[in-house]
Formats: sequence, structure tokens, C-alpha cells
Amino acid sequence: MLSRKLVLLGILVTACFGLAVTGCGDSNSIVRPPVDEAPIPVPEGVTAAVDVVSGTVSLNWLPSSSASVVGYNVYQYFPSPLRENSYVKLNVAAIAGVSLVRDEFVNGGDFVVKAVSSSGKESAGSQFVHLEAYTGPPDELRER
Repeated sequence: MLSRKLVLLGILVTACFGLAVTGCGDSNSIVRPPVDEAPIPVPEGVTAAVDVVSGTVSLNWLPSSSASVVGYNVYQYFPSPLRENSYVKLNVAAIAGVSLVRDEFVNGGDFVVKAVSSSGKESAGSQFVHLEAYTGPPDELRER
């Protein structure tokens, strides 16, 4: 009876020692919960500029200081009962630069810019910029 207890104790000690040395399993099998990404900074300094010679209108913004920002999306306020969202994204892929020129800007409207992180998440919208319709340069600047 005593030898049976000693054998069981030996097996138990060996098993515990083995687990202590090798661990309980493969570290790749451990499921870690996803880590929330830090908030993406909202683009600042959004302005509009008109090139009176070419007649183009551009939206411009300051570059983000966040290393996670890889681009920007520009949205125009365009409400419709057929859409759930009143803002329509104007660009297909994230804009790497800090400005966008579009022919539609000469028609005016309200616009916001959102930063895009490397994981594809967007920031909140910037303060909206309202553009009046652009009718062209003053007469003295028009090409004759």
C-alpha cells in the first residue's frame, strides 16, 4: 500500500515538474483579445483655396503628426432619402497628400475630412468647410 502511494506521488511530482519546466502549452495557442487602437486624431486646418488662373478649387488640411495616419478621406454633405448617411465619400482610396482638387468643388457645398489609420479605421470628421459656388476669376484676371 505504501509503495503504491509512493509511485502515485512520484508520478504527480514528475507531472508537476514537467509542466513547470515546459509550460502548459504552445504560446501560439493562446488567444489574446484584440487591443483597441488609440483614437485617430481629427484633421485640422481644413481650408479651401482657389487658383484664379486655372479656376480650380482645392481643399487643403494640415498633415497629421500621428504615425498611424496613412491617408485621408474627403466627404461632401449630400443628403438624400435614398441613403442612410448624408455625407458621401468623394475619393475611392485614401488620399496620401494633404489636398484634393475636384471639378465639383466649383459648385460649392459642405465638406469634412477624416484621417485614415494603417488598420483602415477613420477618425471623426474635421470641422466642416462651406464652399460657395465659384463663378470664376474677376474680369481683370480672366484670360482674354
